[in-house]
Amino acid sequence: MRGDEANALIQGVWSTIRDRIKQQGPTRTVLAAVAKELDGLASQVKPWLEQAYPPPGDGEKQVRYLLAQDDQQDYALYLNAMNPGKKSHPHDHESWVCIASVQGNERNYLYDRLDDGQQEGYADIRLRETIDVVPGWPVFLEAGEIHAIEVTGDEPVWQLHFYGMAVEKQSRRLAFDMAAKKCFLKGVGVATVTKAS
Repeated sequence: MRGDEANALIQGVWSTIRDRIKQQGPTRTVLAAVAKELDGLASQVKPWLEQAYPPPGDGEKQVRYLLAQDDQQDYALYLNAMNPGKKSHPHDHESWVCIASVQGNERNYLYDRLDDGQQEGYADIRLRETIDVVPGWPVFLEAGEIHAIEVTGDEPVWQLHFYGMAVEKQSRRLAFDMAAKKCFLKGVGVATVTKAS
């Protein structure tokens, strides 16, 4: 697949799923359908993505590329590349997100929050389930859902992430320390790259 063909396909799917959510709302049914469509896109553009977007460099664990975004940063599509060993603390997002794997296995740990969130800095969370996000098995999270990730296996992970709010706008994300029952503001992590270098 040539670069112009891959770009056209990405932009076409991006427009379709963005418009579907705008029209129907981010219900669980709609998000599940969007995640499935994103999974189909991942399988079609895999060879081109791996050539056009370099993986993390030596000593780095993650690089995030912006593939599409609207002017208001209300919707954004990223390619997220992570090396084996990458993991995160439990954290939330201010937006829903649909995730589809291009390659590799990202283990997701999903948590329930047991307290009411009214006490600043305090959070009581409990592990609910574990999901492996691999090609053919996309996942979605609703706004405020808590998860942690771990790249398992020996191969890098490449994923498509579609958000209802650009990562760069999510200034109120929380990270959680389950043992200490604490929560604190979390930054956006690595800087987003707007094109392949």
